[in-house]
Amino acid sequence: MNRSALLYVLIFSLMLNAAVLGSAAVVWWKRPAEASESSLSSKSVQQFIKEELKLEAAKADELRTKVKSEREEIDKLRSKILSLRSELMESITAENIEPSEVESKLSQMDQLQFQVRRAGVGILSQVAQSLGPEDRKKFRAYLKERMIGCGPMGGKSPFGEITDRR
Repeated sequence: MNRSALLYVLIFSLMLNAAVLGSAAVVWWKRPAEASESSLSSKSVQQFIKEELKLEAAKADELRTKVKSEREEIDKLRSKILSLRSELMESITAENIEPSEVESKLSQMDQLQFQVRRAGVGILSQVAQSLGPEDRKKFRAYLKERMIGCGPMGGKSPFGEITDRR
């Protein structure tokens, strides 16, 4: 082969190697981050009770049962809130807006949200009261970590969050 053809093959080979390395770097950079240690706040209350607290099996089962039943009640309240939210949107976007109807739906939503919070706090206080001093410290740390970032901008609440992103 002549010298210029070899030079073109060499340049093409180098460009191909650079493209492969660049692609590999992009794939490595965009990969999902791996958590080295699971944070407490990533666990549900039931998981935390099961995995982190040193409880007798009967007591742990009793607490998990309480949390599960309360969770079901909270889920029912949340579904009512979501249906009220849909009804509220219907009322707001209707041809003739009835201010009294909108006010009524808003106050119903407020009452239901208060019931959700009260139920969440109630079960958390029941769990805390049934723990020993060491486990109560762990539970307090868990709740504090879950409360960080709570609010309109997101974060995790011990009571969960209402999500309906339709």
